[in-house]
Amino acid sequence: MKKVIFLIGVFIFGTSEINAQAFKLLGQRDINLNNWFFPDAQFSYNDSDGNPYLFLNVNDDEAFKRVTLIRFNVTTNAWEDIIGTNYLLNFPPKHSQGVGLADGSCFVVTKRETLAIETNTLYQIFPNGIRDFIGPNPVPSNITSSVGIDTDIAMSSNGAIYYGGSTLFGDQNEFKKWNGTQWVQLPSIVEAVNNVKDISLSITNNGEIYAAYSHTVTNADLSVHRNKKIVKLNANETAWELVYTSPFEIDSSVSSGELYTKNNEVFMLAVGRTGQGFDTAFKLIHKNTTGNWSQLGPDLEIGVEIKASLLKANAGDIYVAPGGGADINIYKLNTASNTWEPLQNDIADGGPVSGSSTFLTEGKDGKVYNIFQSAIHSFTGVVYDPRNANLSTVDLATNNSIGIYPNPFSDSFNIKIPKNINGNLSYVIIDAVGRVVSKGNVNQSDFQVSTNELIKGVYVVNVKDSSNKTILSKKVIKK
Repeated sequence: MKKVIFLIGVFIFGTSEINAQAFKLLGQRDINLNNWFFPDAQFSYNDSDGNPYLFLNVNDDEAFKRVTLIRFNVTTNAWEDIIGTNYLLNFPPKHSQGVGLADGSCFVVTKRETLAIETNTLYQIFPNGIRDFIGPNPVPSNITSSVGIDTDIAMSSNGAIYYGGSTLFGDQNEFKKWNGTQWVQLPSIVEAVNNVKDISLSITNNGEIYAAYSHTVTNADLSVHRNKKIVKLNANETAWELVYTSPFEIDSSVSSGELYTKNNEVFMLAVGRTGQGFDTAFKLIHKNTTGNWSQLGPDLEIGVEIKASLLKANAGDIYVAPGGGADINIYKLNTASNTWEPLQNDIADGGPVSGSSTFLTEGKDGKVYNIFQSAIHSFTGVVYDPRNANLSTVDLATNNSIGIYPNPFSDSFNIKIPKNINGNLSYVIIDAVGRVVSKGNVNQSDFQVSTNELIKGVYVVNVKDSSNKTILSKKVIKK
């Protein structure tokens, strides 16, 4: 269901220019031993030393499923096996939801391929490869369907693990808590029309437990309405209380939504309809510390995507990254202007990098990691260091350096090049969804760029030197 996802790019706006060295490429890791195929990444996390981990289920050619846990060692700059790819569980898992800890260990709940009445199992896996079998989940008391259920888990600050799942058709759902010694049954979500699907769990620092889900209602006239809802488990853990219903509708084909908490804030990244048919966009819903729910930023229209990664960094920056394979795949929320700003993937050792099934995590010193599937059998990643992004050339407003004016502009803008910069320069204009809409050469010190063909909106202008290195990246607005 939910794989928090992400790819990468290299812009930071809001200030003015950036340093392309804010992004670095991680090495490749092939998951293709013994002719296995279709590795299915499940979750990712970072330890306190900044090493990113990735947990996968892997189909082999005999239709079994195996699991593996890999780690990128930031000191040696190489991938390492924590659980080797030859480790076969005592049953084939369909999903392996988990949470990682700062010491590098993780808790994993795995479930069988099809039968919901089969037991799920809770493991703890340590960075030295030791696997502790903690105990099976009792036969579900609330779910009797023979169709596999979609699951998620979350961990509270006191170590309790909360587990939730719903059936394929949303007619049954269940929740349990591991209290350190046993699983405890929790109440189900009750709907007048029982259609609870795509459950996502998250817990705030003060112990509030939230669940998000998709809800579908078919009216008497056969019209169908689909919304995202968020519920909160009451203090006695005896009932779920509805706290949010999306004012927008979702499509069944893009109904996934990721619930995410940072400290005591709650976020939901949902794909909502923006018009008729299947016109969709990501919508970031937020509950602040005063309890108010609202959408952050405008609709993020980035094509047909059903999954994305969401991260609020410790410094307060919010990132969203779709997992569709585009060259520009990370978006940062500019809180001052309440707009999304794409980060262009343009690293020093090869230019744009793309992939799918992406995972966004935060490592040491505020570094942001994007681990993603780069080919059918391989994974790689990119690390973004916002500290380097802010180490840039000075802006035209404070120094007679390279710059762009006027901004905002109407029919054209000028690229001003100081006399101390020589050589052949070029420019590229990129729109809000990462498409190149105009490019050309800069052939004089005060060069005018016509923008009659551009519609009103926010763009990014890159100026590059003769070696194709970006020497200026600036957000501009056509009014």
